[in-house]
Amino acid sequence: LVVGISGELSLGHAGFMGVGAFTGAVVAGVLQGAVDNAVVRLLLVIVIGGIMAGIAGFLIGMPVMRLRGDYLAIVTLAFGEILKNIIGQLYIGYDNKGLHVAFVNPDKIELAEGGKMLVDGAMGATGITKLATFSAGILLVLFTLFVVLNLVDSKEGRAIKAIRDNRIAAESVGLNVTAFRMKAFVVSAILAGMAGALYAMNYSTVAVSKFGFNTSINILVYVVMGGMGNI
Repeated sequence: LVVGISGELSLGHAGFMGVGAFTGAVVAGVLQGAVDNAVVRLLLVIVIGGIMAGIAGFLIGMPVMRLRGDYLAIVTLAFGEILKNIIGQLYIGYDNKGLHVAFVNPDKIELAEGGKMLVDGAMGATGITKLATFSAGILLVLFTLFVVLNLVDSKEGRAIKAIRDNRIAAESVGLNVTAFRMKAFVVSAILAGMAGALYAMNYSTVAVSKFGFNTSINILVYVVMGGMGNI
């Protein structure tokens, strides 16, 4: 959606996966005692993970979507690494009093008896109860295809492709270039966050190092090898 349909070179999507993964781990830990149905819990984890990644995508997109080409690639890469490093400094615990959050200093968190750490800084999210299934992965792929194909065939999608093909001509007919680029970027961030949440629910522990530069490059390689703009 970003590289092929929008024609933008983004290297920060692993950061959005990380936001979705760690949000999902926290939500899963909080809901473990409140929601008994594993399918409902997984759905909530994926949806909330996607929403948080979308918010991060919007905040990052405001300055980033005004750039083009190599500048966009460099800045999105930087923001992806910033997100990874911020997550790596977070400590989140949960007990009967609610969530306890600390940044950098884990000693600020004092958990009551029966409480547990959900995110433990550089160690990542720990004690995750596995919820992901192969069927959930297939359904998320189908949902992603549904969203992307409908967006591409919509009025917004045609505007995004017009901007990709000729930015100056698109601006001359009154298209808000930044707004349409932002739409594609935020939707892609939401989908990446949902994927990250599902990924986290497949393991008992997820380290923040999984969502670094190499993962962003892998995502780009998948797109290029599959054919940019080819579903």
